[in-house]
Amino acid sequence: GFPSHGMVLCATAADGSLSFVTPPPASKPGDRVELGLPNPPASEAQVDKKKLFVKAQPLFVVKGGRCFFKDRPFAVGGEACTATVADGATIN
Repeated sequence: GFPSHGMVLCATAADGSLSFVTPPPASKPGDRVELGLPNPPASEAQVDKKKLFVKAQPLFVVKGGRCFFKDRPFAVGGEACTATVADGATIN
């Protein structure tokens, strides 16, 4: 095998319905999902050591078909990532 550096995100609504988080049509493999945070992205080692994903994931939510971290939209190239589930769905 080989190490993977990608991630598939899904949104799950309270009723159990599931949807893939969909990047914008113009995105391509390897594009980074941006959360609109002022700091530069964490390195892979920082993400693992500080368990950043585990801490942030409970704050990932769907509102109006768009994906958010707190009140900041998930974006690729300035365009929103979406999921076709009910508002309040969690993303993991």
